[in-house]
Amino acid sequence: MGNETIHGILNTDELEVEAMKKAISLLSVQKQDLEIALSTAIEHGDFVEEQLFETNQQLKEEIDDKRRTEEMLQRLVTTIKQQKSDLEVSLLMAIEHGDAIEEQLYEINKQLNSEICEREVIEKKLKVMVSDLSHQKNDLEVLVETIASHGDEINIQMEQQISSIEVLAHSDALTNLWNRRYFDEMIDIEWNRSIRAQTPLSLLVLDIDHFKHFNDAFGHQAGDRCLKQVADAISSIPKRGGEFVARYGGEEFVVVLPICDLTNAYVLAEYIRKEVEALAIVHPSSDTGNVTVSIGVASMLPQGNEDAQILFKKADDNLYQAKNTGRNKIGMDES
Repeated sequence: MGNETIHGILNTDELEVEAMKKAISLLSVQKQDLEIALSTAIEHGDFVEEQLFETNQQLKEEIDDKRRTEEMLQRLVTTIKQQKSDLEVSLLMAIEHGDAIEEQLYEINKQLNSEICEREVIEKKLKVMVSDLSHQKNDLEVLVETIASHGDEINIQMEQQISSIEVLAHSDALTNLWNRRYFDEMIDIEWNRSIRAQTPLSLLVLDIDHFKHFNDAFGHQAGDRCLKQVADAISSIPKRGGEFVARYGGEEFVVVLPICDLTNAYVLAEYIRKEVEALAIVHPSSDTGNVTVSIGVASMLPQGNEDAQILFKKADDNLYQAKNTGRNKIGMDES
């Protein structure tokens, strides 16, 4: 083997040794880096574990929220399905009963039109009344201006004016009877008076039979004339102190009878029924061919733990009974 070959082999070994040294040095550095990284991981292990725990808790809460949301949505879907089913049933019923509903709406519409016409008449009369009151107010102002020289005379005139205004406020413009406001005030007064005196109090509630049909047949002007005639017939009864007649509303009237028992109240009711029938006002829809009234009669000995509405309800129930058994009748308690 020549010297050059030996030198070549030696040079190669040296290179390999150098390379191995470098590799060992690099491994040593990497080992140190790994040791540092391992030390850092150990130092921050608790913090990482805490973060992982919090992240896990947050994920659990989000899963619970999602589950609750899904349950709520499921309940909402169930409710909507039930409501849809109910609506479908209601729609089917509405379709099945369409004709009956349409007929009812037609009747209601006719009644509303009738009430609107009656309201217009009342409004016109109220306007006239307001105008009268305005003139009376002006007259009162003139009277006040001269109060210094005519004090006593003016006081008398003012009292008369005030009394006149109060009468207007408590009067029914169409029939000139007392109105419902007056009845509501006076029935309580008579009730309390009967409690103190321990005397009976009776009430008649009257209703013109088939009055709506009368208006439909002859018109509202004829209806107004009919109401006036019936009101006159009712108010023609012999009256004692405290007794009065009022228009309760529409074609309904009331008669208040203090110190009157059930027997005498019935006698007066029968008198009124006959008086109205004797008017012979033609009414094609009536069984008799003429205008008639049905009357509910009630009588009580008022007690302090009750109020006048009990008496009115009894009379009104008896009126309903009279109408249900054929009209042109008197309904009353058997006792």
